[in-house]
Order: sequence, then C-alpha cells, then structure tokens
Amino acid sequence: MSHLVHNEQMKLAANLFNNLAVVSLASGFIAPVFSVRPSATPLNISEGGYVDFDGMSINILLGIFIGLVFCVVFEFVAQSFLLKLKE
Repeated sequence: MSHLVHNEQMKLAANLFNNLAVVSLASGFIAPVFSVRPSATPLNISEGGYVDFDGMSINILLGIFIGLVFCVVFEFVAQSFLLKLKE
C-alpha cells in the first residue's frame, strides 16, 4: 500500500474520532448545561469570581464530567492516528 493511501486512511480515522469527540462534548457538556430547570442559573458567577453550582443536580454534573472524559479520550485517539502518518 502506498504512503498516500495509508495517510488518507489515517486521516479518515482521525477525523472519525475527532467527530466523536465533538459529539461527546455536545451531548455530555453543552446539552446538560442548557437543560437544567428554568429557575436555576447553570453557571452563575458570583461577585468574587466563583462559580455557583446551585440548581445543578449530581446527575447533570456527572454527565458533564463523563462527556468531557470521552471528549479527551477521543481526541487522544485521533492524535495517535495522526502520529502514524508516513512521509
């Protein structure tokens, strides 16, 4: 197999995992932040600069954490595919 074909296959695999990272970020982080109940302020920053997590249940925080973990893992996998490119 030529280097060009190998590199294109590696780039396609890296693109797949990069897209999975975006999906996991969107479903695990962005969606829970905007889906909390209307009376809650998801990321209310107080005067002292501290983030107030009142109104966020442990399930929402757990979903955010899991989504971010999957995002980081998928990005590392995508980077590992890109490191296999040949000259």
